[in-house]
Amino acid sequence: MGGTHLAGGRASEKDGRHPSPGGRASRKRREAPVSATTTDAVNELDPGPRFVLVAHDLDGISMAQIAEDTRLPLSAPYKRRAKAIGALPDVLSRPEAREICTQKVAMR
Repeated sequence: MGGTHLAGGRASEKDGRHPSPGGRASRKRREAPVSATTTDAVNELDPGPRFVLVAHDLDGISMAQIAEDTRLPLSAPYKRRAKAIGALPDVLSRPEAREICTQKVAMR
């Protein structure tokens, strides 16, 4: 199998990103900052879809590794990630989400 999937590509010896034992990427979360509003929205998601979204998209863990670790069929993490991404617009459109965002902007 190829290298471990990371948010920015595949792990390779050239770029210094090596998968650690167990197939998890040893690199820390992506350098790009995640806004507080996005973080709050992700935290509002159901635990199963949230876990897959964070593990795959932020921590760079492959879907195959997530499936193996959770003892689910490979299709399950893909479905959970799609569910999480599909739920984000609804979470972000809630009045509470806009209120939190407005409060944070006012605090700056």
